[in-house]
Amino acid sequence: MTRWWAALAGLTLGCGATAAAPAPQSPAAVVGPAVAPATPGPTVTEGESVEGEPPEEGPDELAEILLPLLSEPWGLRSDKDNQVRLPLPDARHWKRIRYWGVDHLVGFRFGKHYEATVVALPLDLNEGVEATSRRCARRFEAWARPQLHNYGVDVGPISSTYGKWRGKELVIAWTEGKVDFGFKRKRFVGAWAAYPAYGTSCLIYGVALQWKTQPDTAREVRARWVKEAFGRTVTLTTTKPYRHP
Repeated sequence: MTRWWAALAGLTLGCGATAAAPAPQSPAAVVGPAVAPATPGPTVTEGESVEGEPPEEGPDELAEILLPLLSEPWGLRSDKDNQVRLPLPDARHWKRIRYWGVDHLVGFRFGKHYEATVVALPLDLNEGVEATSRRCARRFEAWARPQLHNYGVDVGPISSTYGKWRGKELVIAWTEGKVDFGFKRKRFVGAWAAYPAYGTSCLIYGVALQWKTQPDTAREVRARWVKEAFGRTVTLTTTKPYRHP
């Protein structure tokens, strides 16, 4: 994995570095209720084809590539062992990826140049500590700080809200970030949620979206994740999942 993809993984995973148990906010970027759990769409299973991947973007075409993520229905994609199912719009057009050097369960990308990426990773709490979303968010913060440093990702202020997942409080947060490569600067928006899913272990689900000259589309897609996606996540085990070789 090149430094470029490592940095993107760093934002996807680490943009919550200061978001431990934040106070609810209502920024202009997110309108309407935080999360309304809904009946998931169809699941894409292993072996099904992925067709019609968006074309390579030019300098001003990235926003157009992200447009399907604003309107296409939600579906579910799983890890290879079907332990977790992640909600994704236009689910068939996401491709499985691996973040080298980052311990995670599963990741997907949308677009040839990783215009959008998602990741799910499990995290342990201290032995005997029952998972809550706020504790999971604090654990994520402790994990994320060195990731951000290692990948050279700089993030802005953190905004947050609370939703519900399986009747429990769910911390949801979002931010914007950047990383410099020589004379080029890559900019992203990101969002994530911290799930009290496995007794004394947590699940983090995060999304990152690139933008170049038109940030509004990326922000609108992120707002859709915050409002609609995170309540749809499905966990299928009672113990912490892991990625099989």
